[in-house]
Amino acid sequence: MSKVKKIAEDFLAKYPTLFSANFETNKKSLDQIAVIRNRALRNQIAGAITAMASDSALEKTESDHQLGDAISEQPPETPEESSSGAVAQEA
Repeated sequence: MSKVKKIAEDFLAKYPTLFSANFETNKKSLDQIAVIRNRALRNQIAGAITAMASDSALEKTESDHQLGDAISEQPPETPEESSSGAVAQEA
């Protein structure tokens, strides 16, 4: 693993709410939390963070879709079944 990716992972682990899948926002966030004097290095770190955040957002979206598919595959409750799962008795 390259040093840039390691640094990006460290920042993302320490400040998960500060970064997103937006490169420009990540550059500004890096400027707030670190002094990186080399603009090219800052951009490389921001790019790595953006890629990692995009990957995690994609994984989350995929897992949400899988969860949604699993929920939609369950048969719907019949009117006789109450919310507690017991069968309603007719009077």
